Amino acid sequence: MAKKGYDKKDVQTFLDYCRQFMGYSFNKSHAVGYSYLAMQTLYLKVYYPAYFYANLLNTEAHDYYQAIISDVVANGIQILPPSIAKSKYRFTVENNAIRIGLKALKGFGDKAYVELEAFDLSKCNNIYEVLEKPFKKVNSKAFQCLIDAGAFDEYGIER
Repeated sequence: MAKKGYDKKDVQTFLDYCRQFMGYSFNKSHAVGYSYLAMQTLYLKVYYPAYFYANLLNTEAHDYYQAIISDVVANGIQILPPSIAKSKYRFTVENNAIRIGLKALKGFGDKAYVELEAFDLSKCNNIYEVLEKPFKKVNSKAFQCLIDAGAFDEYGIER
């Protein structure tokens, strides 16, 4: 700028202004981005609450489930228990209610779910048809976890 004939005082004033503006504009751009994200999140929570909460549960750790589920119930959304035939690995929405996913069950692993999914247990009419499947990855610990969570309650078997 000095080579182009600008006064040193004017150059310094301009640079000081740019430094001040950069600090302000950076913060402002973040504020705009976060507020836009907050508005989208609020829209989803108001107009699609079951899907909003199901995806929130899918992204959070086990430690936060209780607080989120309390909020779900307070907002009038039904929580459906885990089901050996209907539950997926993640939380899902069924008829505007949230079905607990098998990932929420401590002691039930990914490999066991993959095997359950391969057998398509939704076609089973009773507990005996489920138990006839040649399970390899679903061991006794995984079955105990499913029983304790009530995943077999739909077949009329009490825990």
